[in-house]
Amino acid sequence: HVTQQTGLYTSARWRVADALSVLTGVRVTNGHRHNDNFNTAGVYLNKTAVQDETNRITPFVGAVYDITPTVSAYTSYTRIFNPQNYKDRNNEPLSPVVGSNAEVGLKTDLFDRRLQAHFAVFQTVQDNYGVRDSAILTPLPDGSFPYTAVDGTQAEGFEMEISGKVNASWRISAGLTNAKVTRAAT
Repeated sequence: HVTQQTGLYTSARWRVADALSVLTGVRVTNGHRHNDNFNTAGVYLNKTAVQDETNRITPFVGAVYDITPTVSAYTSYTRIFNPQNYKDRNNEPLSPVVGSNAEVGLKTDLFDRRLQAHFAVFQTVQDNYGVRDSAILTPLPDGSFPYTAVDGTQAEGFEMEISGKVNASWRISAGLTNAKVTRAAT
């Protein structure tokens, strides 16, 4: 299995008011993958399962509003493009996962910026999401089990994190994420 991927990402932060920044960005992804097949003597036979992605664009936009010098509210939206390594029951690669993610949250600095905390709610929607194909009980030729692509996978929930300096050498953090994932039937 051969996978090659290159990406170029650029972003900018625009200060549109004293307390408001807008963030924009874009990633351009190019990728290629294929399987090289060999016989039992190790002689190359052919190339199969070729998949090419050219100039796939995934944009990002966000905003940060400084409520106080130590508390900020933010929101963001991004498109998702994520190649996956699963194969279907015909031993063909699944198409990349595509979708979007939206998030809204608060960030704060406490105790002279020695402690940071954040809380956010999010929603992620994805198509082509790979899940194990439970209808097929025998493995593929490479020993893996087949997957199937599911549209309409949705995750929503919240996350929170707190981190800070214990002393000049130590920093600790703790976080919690709670998500409910639903998906269309396979």
